[in-house]
Amino acid sequence: MKELHTIAPLSRVQLMLEAGATRERMDMTPRPLPLDFIVGVAAEGLAGIEAALIGRHAEEQVFMEVKKTEIPDMFGHLPTPGFIFSTPDPSFYVKLDIVSAAPADNREIIKSMAAATQCGCSCGCDHH
Repeated sequence: MKELHTIAPLSRVQLMLEAGATRERMDMTPRPLPLDFIVGVAAEGLAGIEAALIGRHAEEQVFMEVKKTEIPDMFGHLPTPGFIFSTPDPSFYVKLDIVSAAPADNREIIKSMAAATQCGCSCGCDHH
């Protein structure tokens, strides 16, 4: 049996993100959205999503309740799906399916660190 990589800072993870009004009803996303990033490369530390992944493995699911006021801290430097900002509800749920996790190589880490400081997503993360 293959041993699964435990997610830690500087792990490369691939996720499928869904969001919904309740944990059981992922109705804010028409289909799962892919996210691919290296954990913990931003200068401001771990985003909430990254912190929730620490210690997890591929093939696990993570559910989180997110208050609308916590969106910037939850996503940090990560790409934030725009529809999340337009939800009228004060909170919603996010489901993360961990597709893969592996140690990132040095080149990927350097590129990811540089990209984290050049956010151009209009997400309100103060990187502009």
